[in-house]
Amino acid sequence: MDWWLIAFLNSFVSAVYITMNGRFRVPGNSLVYGRSAIVALAMLPFMLFLDWPSQPLFYVFAIGAGAAAAFGDMTMYDRIAQYGGGVISRIVPLKIWIVFTFWVIVSPSTFFVLWDDPMRLLGILAMLALGSISLMSLNRCPVSNIVFMAVLVPVLMWSCSDVMFKKAMAYHEIGGLLSSFQFVFIVSIVMTLVGSYSVYEQTKTLKQDKKMLKVSFIGAAIFFTLVSGLGLSFSAAPNPSYVVAMMSLNVVWIYLYHRYKGIPDKSNVRAGIFFVLSTVGLVLLTK
Repeated sequence: MDWWLIAFLNSFVSAVYITMNGRFRVPGNSLVYGRSAIVALAMLPFMLFLDWPSQPLFYVFAIGAGAAAAFGDMTMYDRIAQYGGGVISRIVPLKIWIVFTFWVIVSPSTFFVLWDDPMRLLGILAMLALGSISLMSLNRCPVSNIVFMAVLVPVLMWSCSDVMFKKAMAYHEIGGLLSSFQFVFIVSIVMTLVGSYSVYEQTKTLKQDKKMLKVSFIGAAIFFTLVSGLGLSFSAAPNPSYVVAMMSLNVVWIYLYHRYKGIPDKSNVRAGIFFVLSTVGLVLLTK
């Protein structure tokens, strides 16, 4: 299955993932801890019988990606609960360009391949630019400097995690779904450790909180599906920013869901159409 098709399907899962804490409004650190611990414990019996990669860099990048994603997720969940998903969605699209830039720095050879085909390179850059601008124009919520700086930190953490995710997949000898599952397992352990430290630091014990337990199980199912799909997409895509751009269709699905449910949403429909066109153009240019 092509990377763009997996990313397209995964964008629906991402839409649920992003909006989940806007509904439940639980502490971000506790949610990351709970959902990651459930995934790690559920996968443990199966992971014991698998052959693991021999490349040390797979584990280095997987652990790094897990730590960056944990801090990014915990912070972003709290930002969504604090400021709402609307204003957040105007800043997160910057991740497309941040990931693209980070990947060019760590893997310049992929950029030089495009450099030999300047028209294709210009087309890809134009589609990424169109997609980013469209996403930032989709929501009309005002963004203050305080909110921008508060959200920029987790966006940078997510971007670092995506780049390390892509690098980790390159050092897995087998690849495919097995590499994604093993990556999910490692990341879940790292996130559990990071989340448990944060929960301890804030002296909040939510072990008997039924709402927290319910949200953790829901989050675990979404997290497992989302990251497994990302692994397959990142493995096949030339640049992880292409996957990020395709996954950003989640804002379109959120808008359509709001329309269906009659939830007030002042999103710019024209910007949404331009974004969809930019993703179609990106797929055509990267095939």
